[in-house]
Amino acid sequence: MVLISHKHDGKALLRVNANSLEYADLAHTDLTNAQLSRTALIGSNMHGANLCYAALQGADLSFSDLTGACFRRAQLEGACMETAEMTLADFAEAKLKGANLNGADLYGANLRDADLTGVQLSGADLECANLNGAVLSGVTFDETTRWPEEFNPILFGARLVSSQRYGSDSAIVQVAAASDRAHIKRPRA
Repeated sequence: MVLISHKHDGKALLRVNANSLEYADLAHTDLTNAQLSRTALIGSNMHGANLCYAALQGADLSFSDLTGACFRRAQLEGACMETAEMTLADFAEAKLKGANLNGADLYGANLRDADLTGVQLSGADLECANLNGAVLSGVTFDETTRWPEEFNPILFGARLVSSQRYGSDSAIVQVAAASDRAHIKRPRA
């Protein structure tokens, strides 16, 4: 039996009849203010779950389905959400400092006023995401990261890092100083 408690008063929010929360089905569950710091939630289904104000520092949500989940003002510092599905998730005013979002799908996600300081975004998809007011200082990304149209993360403090090369088809990123935009150029064969 796993007990999920309230982060302030310790009262039980949810009891799960399982030995762990890995691959747990928590879809559409109300976990507002839940204490889930350093919890392994690998591969969990949290589709449409409410995790507003939740404490998830250092939690492992990699490979999880977080589609449409609400993380408003959640504390996700140092969390691992590598390759998680987070399409249309709401991270407004969330604290994600130092989180690993490599390979995550954040298509259409709301990251308004979120603190993304030092977040790893290599291979992540942020197309159509709302990044208004988001703090991107120290964010790292690579040439496979997809950003909203006309958005230049370098102008907001993000840093381009090279990814592993895979044969002659690898991409070389060149930053065009004249236009302040990142461009991808394929090497000649």
